[in-house]
Amino acid sequence: MGSSILTNRSAMTALQTLRTIDSNLDKSKDRVSTGLRINSAADNTAYWSISSMMRHDSNTMSAVIDAINLGKEQVSIAATAVDLTKEALDDIQKSMISVHEKSGGDIAKLQESMKANMTNISNAVQSASFGGKNMLSSGGQTVGIAAGYRREGAAVYVDMVEVGGRELNFGVLGEDGTIDMTGGVFQRIFGPAPAAGDDSREEKTKFDEALETFYEAEKTYKELEDAVAEAKAALAADPLDEEKKTTLKEAVEALEGGEEAWGEAKAAFKEVTDQITLAEFTEMFGVDKLSAEAQHILLGSLQNTVRDAVDVTLTAGAKIGSAVNLVNIQLDFVKRLLDNVDAGIGSMVDADMNAESAKLSALQVQQQLGIQALSIANQSSQNILSLFRN
Repeated sequence: MGSSILTNRSAMTALQTLRTIDSNLDKSKDRVSTGLRINSAADNTAYWSISSMMRHDSNTMSAVIDAINLGKEQVSIAATAVDLTKEALDDIQKSMISVHEKSGGDIAKLQESMKANMTNISNAVQSASFGGKNMLSSGGQTVGIAAGYRREGAAVYVDMVEVGGRELNFGVLGEDGTIDMTGGVFQRIFGPAPAAGDDSREEKTKFDEALETFYEAEKTYKELEDAVAEAKAALAADPLDEEKKTTLKEAVEALEGGEEAWGEAKAAFKEVTDQITLAEFTEMFGVDKLSAEAQHILLGSLQNTVRDAVDVTLTAGAKIGSAVNLVNIQLDFVKRLLDNVDAGIGSMVDADMNAESAKLSALQVQQQLGIQALSIANQSSQNILSLFRN
């Protein structure tokens, strides 16, 4: 085929080859820079459409994970408050046992210790708020938290779990932001204490009346015990004296009656002390002046109150622990699901960087060769010109 000054087929071929190489090189650079082999619908319509839908699912699941994490923190902070409450109650219990074993001990120190631990409990419950929710101060109402994810067709739903109820009714949040704990599960702990100088409260009157009856019965019983002891001593000095035998018999019978009366008085006194809250006890005066038996009954009632509060706290902890486990299971499930979706997206659209790196190097070499080929092809016109110079 002859040479033409108007048409340089070699240059056209070299130029077309170079354009193809440049186009492939641009695509390879895009894949290397973005990490994607399918970055738009033009690359692969089907894969791009599927991956776009899966990315939407991935973003949705990420939002669900954030919501579940929020719920997890709300439950976890409540669990922390319950643990702190349990520790404070344990400390109160230890202090009471110590005073009880010492037959009175330092009542004033016990009362101050109780006040400090009750303040710690109040602060823990007050601080158990996260994201505007405090499931310990809902007044027994349940609080909904995100705990799961499900999809029905094109719709995505976040499943809620209700946490709370009467077991977690530690108090009620007031309009002023404080928590009233006098009416919840700790009513026997935080029940209203008498105002300073208030001697007219019904419970105080009942306590005083029961204590007076208790002391009278105790005094009578002690006197009857002394009478029996005297009668026994008199009879021992003269075993044959019938009058002394009769006196001893009557003294023993009287003692039995006095013992029954004192038992009833102790039961009545305990019935009253069982109604005394820890808040009331911390404001009581003269407890150290009570008789050993009266202190024993009062402290025994308070120990039962604290023991019941510990049981309530353990129940609350178990319920919150169950919620924490549920949220953790759901959170782990959604995270694994998200990992699978992201892996599926990657398998469809991610570029193989090793292959792209090798391809990029090869295309760069091809580009250099193409430029040289185009340069050689363009020299043919100069060769034709040289034919006409001489």
